[in-house]
Amino acid sequence: GEDDGWDESQPGGLNWHLEFTRAISAWQLGSSAASISVAVIDTGFDIEQADHRGHDDLRGVFVPADSSAADGNFNSTNPHGTHVAGTIGATGNNGLGVTGVAWHARLLAFRPHLRRQDIQAHIRLAAERGAKIINMSISQVWEGEPSFDEPRYYGPLAGVTLEWTRFLRTLPADLLIVQAAGNNGRDARWSGYANSIPSGSGLRDRIITVAALDREGRIEQGAPAHCGRVTA
Repeated sequence: GEDDGWDESQPGGLNWHLEFTRAISAWQLGSSAASISVAVIDTGFDIEQADHRGHDDLRGVFVPADSSAADGNFNSTNPHGTHVAGTIGATGNNGLGVTGVAWHARLLAFRPHLRRQDIQAHIRLAAERGAKIINMSISQVWEGEPSFDEPRYYGPLAGVTLEWTRFLRTLPADLLIVQAAGNNGRDARWSGYANSIPSGSGLRDRIITVAALDREGRIEQGAPAHCGRVTA
């Protein structure tokens, strides 16, 4: 990643997010995550660029892990997964592109349909491929604008919660799921999937829900204003 100077006490410039999260201090303990496999479940990847033309700081660590991509092709007009993969594992201190948090991590790319059952199948496959961390910068789409004030949504949300609670209990206990809180300003539980798991389930320590902050530490507009039982 490109270096524009580092100062954790005054986050700024292109690297402010790494300064804000004190990644530089963490790297003093070790910056290589070569022994860790991270699955990136997302809507699209630019695998060709990662391997051949651009994105040199992802070369050799960013690999397609699923031969049954949603349309049979990992390369997408919406390569959101490449962006996410760079945030996770782009090599730093090399003057190329961006700097990720966990340099040299093995990144496994999965591009499923966004149905719950298909995502669960890919999570299980990722665990079988050795992933210890699964990143899902995706959220569930509901009809209309769901609200906890409307009883008609209680049943569907309860169904999602029960389904995912049962599913997570079948996964290895050391598997960590990192999921986006959503971009619509609603309670994070409405972003669905693993975020719907309640705190009393005993499973919340396997899930990290991520919301966007600005450099002042304020929740960004569009990120959930209220995360309920979800930690963001």
